[in-house]
Amino acid sequence: MNESSHSRKRGRDETNDVIEPLFKQKNLEISSQDDILDREDPHFDQMTDISPSQSPNQSPGNNLSKRQRQRKNRKERQKLANQFSITCNLPDSCSVTPVTFHSHTDYDMHFDTEHSHTCLECDKIFPCNKLLDVHITENHDPFAKIKLQRGDPIFACFDANCERVFKDHKKRRLHLIDKHNYPKDFIFSIIDKGIKNGDTSLIKVRKEYGIWKSV
Repeated sequence: MNESSHSRKRGRDETNDVIEPLFKQKNLEISSQDDILDREDPHFDQMTDISPSQSPNQSPGNNLSKRQRQRKNRKERQKLANQFSITCNLPDSCSVTPVTFHSHTDYDMHFDTEHSHTCLECDKIFPCNKLLDVHITENHDPFAKIKLQRGDPIFACFDANCERVFKDHKKRRLHLIDKHNYPKDFIFSIIDKGIKNGDTSLIKVRKEYGIWKSV
């Protein structure tokens, strides 16, 4: 290779040594400018910010804080509580104007106060004093049994304002249905059986209590 060729090759190498650093620096500047433009994009954080605790497929509901979850659970419990209700239709106080409760505790307190009339002889419970008195007469009064044997009437009407007394319970049942608008599926056997804590009415429909309003 002659001296002229060596000179041209050396010149190209020197030119490359100067141009390559400039080219790399220019690329770096372009990359930096692109990065700045990306970060100025208002959607940049949404596209790139994925926290370690959240995968791209993770739903926002799973990323709630403990306090937010507690608040959400409390609202759900309150919603269920508002949906729950117990309506009391037991005589005498609630048969005309039923009362609704939104918790078992409130209803139990109401039941104990208004409808827990207990027979001291057999501990059966009755929803009002009138039915308790009729129960005692027909089940525990020895003089009433003597009257029944003589054919005297001892089966009193269930209505607190009615003084009618009958010789048998069948005539009383017809009287309650015809004169006081009692439904035919009313639990007339309450006089012998009483009620249980938690009962809300004295009408039996498909093995469940319904609503009864006396007239």
